[in-house]
Amino acid sequence: MNAVINFKDLGSAVKKQMEDIQKQIRFAQMKAVNEVAFKARTNIISAYKAKFHCRNSTFPKTVKVAKATKENPAATISFPHDFFYLNDVGGDKKAQSGKSLAVPTSVGAGTTWESGQIQSARTPKGSIKKSMKPAELLKHYNAHKGKVRGAGTATPHAFILDSKKGNFLARREKNRRNVMDFLYFLPNMGDVPGRWDFVKISRTTAERHLEKEFDKALKWALEHPK
Repeated sequence: MNAVINFKDLGSAVKKQMEDIQKQIRFAQMKAVNEVAFKARTNIISAYKAKFHCRNSTFPKTVKVAKATKENPAATISFPHDFFYLNDVGGDKKAQSGKSLAVPTSVGAGTTWESGQIQSARTPKGSIKKSMKPAELLKHYNAHKGKVRGAGTATPHAFILDSKKGNFLARREKNRRNVMDFLYFLPNMGDVPGRWDFVKISRTTAERHLEKEFDKALKWALEHPK
């Protein structure tokens, strides 16, 4: 006489246990991915502040995280300002047709080429004052093209200077007319270095933390099943 005890007799119980474990795994996946996504966001913002002169403290905080769910355990980290793309990957920035880029110089007055006047024409937060922006500086120049200023003009106005080193937006000093302030360099194209590493930081953070965060989340979930 034989009596057989078969594991199949536990079919419904095993199925329920497997379903419960799968449920906890899905929860752990979601929690781990979200934890790492927000770690990556913190690292991205820190890198921004380290690589750039942060004039607007709220600007880097616009990095967003679309959180993972149990159904879709993938979080998306995004930055809504497309114009900043080149600062991540690097590349050439071209001026619009018929225009030039206006790059604030670190060029000095006269021939010494020291710290330029444009650097002292910023607001306390570091942005360039409206009166020192290219469009504002060139209002008089554009309105008086071809006209010769008389000697002893009280207020020196900015003008476009063609030189062997390229085009500059320049202005003579008021009290030293033989001294030139180079305010902006005016190239047709500029090389933007990739400095932010937005995507690389996200991936590196995931490689370092995702497995550990998943193990931690799964352990907690199994100990506190819902």
